[in-house]
Amino acid sequence: MDYLELYNKRIMRDGDNVGDALRENTHNFKNKKFKDSTTYRLSKVYTNMGTDEESFDEVDIRVIEIDRQGALRNILFRPKEERKVGNIIEFDDTLWLSYDIYGSTVDDIKLRVSKVNDIMKWKDKSGEIHEIPCITSTSYLGSGSKSNDTGLTYNIFDVRLPIGKIFMFVELNKLTTKVELGQRFICGKKVYKVQHVDDISIVDSNYYGVLQITLALDLEYNEKDDFVNGIAFNDIWGSTNESSGNSEDDWGGW
Repeated sequence: MDYLELYNKRIMRDGDNVGDALRENTHNFKNKKFKDSTTYRLSKVYTNMGTDEESFDEVDIRVIEIDRQGALRNILFRPKEERKVGNIIEFDDTLWLSYDIYGSTVDDIKLRVSKVNDIMKWKDKSGEIHEIPCITSTSYLGSGSKSNDTGLTYNIFDVRLPIGKIFMFVELNKLTTKVELGQRFICGKKVYKVQHVDDISIVDSNYYGVLQITLALDLEYNEKDDFVNGIAFNDIWGSTNESSGNSEDDWGGW
């Protein structure tokens, strides 16, 4: 057996060709040195956070900061390890919502995340209170260029008033999919009403991902709004179901 045959035999231990062997050796080296970096973190990756199906795994990651984007991070995983858009990741005592993924399990998976800055809090039809970590913003995820959409309306005295719109981004799960048009939430010190729900743009073929909700400022005062606990009053439950004929699990009208 000559030198070339011996070389090829060694290569075949790690794959069918030279490329496979080099890739496998690279993965082995990355795994061996993964924890040596200053960007290494032991994170918790949550699924269905805030529901009775909440679960998490402890996962090794590397965290890469993005210049001039303090609320964004790129997450690197070990070779051949993959997570999903919509997962909530906890590291550095902070929650982050994943909203974009690139790469492949053949090489490396990279996940882009944005810092969670709010809690989606509401009381359902049965009176149970739900709390889901979310992001509220005047711009799209990952972008600082698109400002909020501010329109004008007239009150009963024909005085023009501004209507500010904001976005809410949240993990798509069995609770958030039941958000209805017209439902009210407290964000900051104001009350907003759901104007549109997008369960397409950042959602995969398995119907999992990030729900994008467009909220418009609600200018009507309601003394039942609980600003102390951050829960807006909603009186749409009965009227919405009776008028549409939909069951609790129907999501039509989005």
